[in-house]
Amino acid sequence: MAMPQQPIKYQINRQLLRSVSLLAVDEPTKALQHAEDALFTAVIADVFYLQSKSHLYRGMCLMKLGRWIEASWAFTRAASVCYWGGKAGELKMECEKMARIDNLKVISQFGSSLKVEAVAVAVEEVEKVE
Repeated sequence: MAMPQQPIKYQINRQLLRSVSLLAVDEPTKALQHAEDALFTAVIADVFYLQSKSHLYRGMCLMKLGRWIEASWAFTRAASVCYWGGKAGELKMECEKMARIDNLKVISQFGSSLKVEAVAVAVEEVEKVE
């Protein structure tokens, strides 16, 4: 005898439970896939509350992966539900801070290599003149 189809909200919540479970065992890539599956299902079913909840879980996965800008965007989408809007706002600010830190790291690394290249070019030019 076949099992009856569960309501869509249970299917979505099951995907989100899998996502958070995988995050707990440090599997953020797999966790992200389940959160995205939940989001896709929530969008197709037009269940706004679960779309926002899925964005919250996506954001947590993206944070764990260090994808700060995407995580910030996901938390913006999640903040539309009052229940976790405050937490989503806090997480969004943390992501934006981390994105700025990552940008500063890249700028400092890139800036240092530019200085080295500029010195090398200057040395070559001096050697040509001599």
